[in-house]
Amino acid sequence: VTIVAEKTGYPAEVLDLDAPLESGLGIDSIKRVEILSALQQKFSELRNVDTTELAKMNTLNEILEYSSKELSGNTVAPEIAIKKKSLI
Repeated sequence: VTIVAEKTGYPAEVLDLDAPLESGLGIDSIKRVEILSALQQKFSELRNVDTTELAKMNTLNEILEYSSKELSGNTVAPEIAIKKKSLI
């Protein structure tokens, strides 16, 4: 959420995790690539994710859930889940 806030200029507390990325948050395909790149820099485990899968996702919640699954077994995954719950 912090990365999305940095890339979009929206305050983290106003980002609706279930809002449509493009029509709700104004996140186009270029911005998605920027966000994915920042996520991959922060979490090396995400460097090999299927980008076509991410392109199909329509909400931040879907991206968070997918990322959490990719990071499962890593100590970062629970941190994402905790942050996600605190934003809902």
